[in-house]
This record gives sequence, C-alpha cells and structure tokens, in this order.
Amino acid sequence: MISPDNLSVVGHPSITRVDALGKSVGEAVFTEDIILPRMLVGRILRSPYAHARIVSIDTTAARNLPGVKAVITGAEAPTVKLGLFVVDEEVLNVSKVRFVGDHVAAVAAVDEDTAEEALRLITVEYEPLPAVYDPTEALRPDAPRIHDGENNIGAQEGIAGGNFIILAENQMAALAAAENAVDAISEIEGTITPFPGGIVGSGSKTGANKYKFLKATTNEKFCPSIKNKVEGSKVPKDVNGIYEIVINGLDQKVISESLRAGIKAAVKIPGVKRISAGNYGGTLGPHKFNLHELF
Repeated sequence: MISPDNLSVVGHPSITRVDALGKSVGEAVFTEDIILPRMLVGRILRSPYAHARIVSIDTTAARNLPGVKAVITGAEAPTVKLGLFVVDEEVLNVSKVRFVGDHVAAVAAVDEDTAEEALRLITVEYEPLPAVYDPTEALRPDAPRIHDGENNIGAQEGIAGGNFIILAENQMAALAAAENAVDAISEIEGTITPFPGGIVGSGSKTGANKYKFLKATTNEKFCPSIKNKVEGSKVPKDVNGIYEIVINGLDQKVISESLRAGIKAAVKIPGVKRISAGNYGGTLGPHKFNLHELF
C-alpha cells in the first residue's frame, strides 16, 4: 500500500509552489500588469445578438476620437475562414454574426478609457435573424440555420481508416519518417491524422484477440519488439522500427492525396526499408485504398 511516508512530494506540506507567496500577498505580476513604452490597448466590439445580419458599420466617430490609433472591421481584416468543423468563422464578421459576443470590429487606442469610448462610438445596424438557444431545439429539422451548411450540427460525414505503415531499420528512422509524413499530410485540407502527434506506435488493428470490448489494439504482427515471439509476424529481419499513420478525411480523393503525400515524405528518410498498410477487413467501412494504385 502506498503511503505519504514512501513519497517525496505527495502528502508533504513542506512542498510549496514557487509562486504561492507572491500571489497570496498580491505581488505576482500577470500579463495584464505589464506596461511597455508605446503600448496600445486593444478592444473588440461584440454582437449583442445571437443571430443577425450586419447591414452596415459606421466607424467614422471612433476613428476621429483623439487617442485612437486604429479601427478595423471585417472589410479590412484578413479574409481567411476559421472553424474546427464548420469553417465559416471570420476574423471579424463581415455580413453575419452567429452568437452573442461574436466579433464585429476592433480598435487600438492609447489607454483603456479611450478604447472603450471608441467602441461606444461605432454604429452597427443589425437585422436580427431567428436564433436557437437550446441544443435540442437546434437539432430539429425546422430549426433556424445558424451556419451555412445543411444543418446546425458542427460535423461532416467522412471516411475513416486510410493508413500506411512505415518499416525502418531502427526506431529513430521510423519516427523521423512518420513525423515527415504527418507534416506533409497536415498541408492537405479535408484530412486529419487522429492519433496523438498523428502517429501510431507499431501497427494497429480493430478489435482485440482477448478483450472483445476493445475497439482497437496493437497489431502484434507489425510489432518489432515481439517479432521473434509472434507466429506469422510480418516484421522482416532487417526492420526494428515501425510506425503507422492513420488518416481520416472527407472523401476518398483527399485521403488518397494524403496517403500519396505522406508516403513520398516518409521514404525520403534514410533507413526506411518499405511501406505497407493494414487491412481492416471492412470493419471501418466499404472504402479501400490500394497503395500501389496511388503511384
């Protein structure tokens, strides 16, 4: 049984945080406490509506306020679109807001009071739109569409299970090749490498030999550390490092493109002996990717 007597940190009140005293007496310095020469204060004008169309924005009065150094709206902001699943969020909204607090304009001024006053001087004309305030309500077929997709669910159907396996003469070469592959795949829009760092240790398989409740486990036939102990091992004698890249994507085209880019990047690393792939036997869906057909 573990007790505090056997531990060096847990259960010992003499161990204190290095910043505890400073925070307790109010002497700790936080980011908001730092003031640098020529530093400006920024503020964001946010929407008071849960869903509305932006009809017009007038920033004239704010720009003319003494002490205001810059005022920008969506018209001056970068046109890049953001979003985790539904990519329709703008740096500053141009035509529509989708939640209370959505960002409409930004100001930079010499101090906080001036920045706040500049926000009050910006005039925005909104056209309120039907909104949803409950997740269950948002799922109804007749619910107002907040995003520009088919529904309010922030996800899209895709394909899982595209994969390739990197076999190398040692672990470091296999890891370097895998990292190279993930970097290349990250440049392709519409795909993700869902495992931490995008890399799977050894090969993987769906299900398990013994524990049927597990959905995925290590594929023992592609595990180099036990290649001499597993009947039917697929690890060649000259291979001592294996990593797998699993790719999920919106469609077959982007997964194929990602497989091709990832493999090309992986084989540039010295020590890579061959590239293979796992066969999930249709357990992840009907889509098949034959690596030799990609090149």
